[in-house]
Amino acid sequence: MCLRTPDGALLDIIRNAYDLLSCCDIKLPEIESNDKYANSGPPYHILLHPALGPLWEVTSQKFHGGSISNGSELPIEAFEFLWRNIEVKHVYLYPIQTYKS
Repeated sequence: MCLRTPDGALLDIIRNAYDLLSCCDIKLPEIESNDKYANSGPPYHILLHPALGPLWEVTSQKFHGGSISNGSELPIEAFEFLWRNIEVKHVYLYPIQTYKS
């Protein structure tokens, strides 16, 4: 099943972040199949600013070791950044709000 939706685009971003960060010795939960994602949502949210580096070789020099646990959010809004053996555990930066019309 191919998710050609905004959710599918987010899944692609998270899978790319997984591929990049796992090569930098960062432990993080693997993204399951599209079917599982569609039913349960992603195990974490990672958004890396494009200015961190246009190439993975450049970006990967800024990340070394550590872990990101299930249920964590990690939006990095910086272009100069250095990650050394950091552990992220269930960090929610944005409260979930429900709006009724």
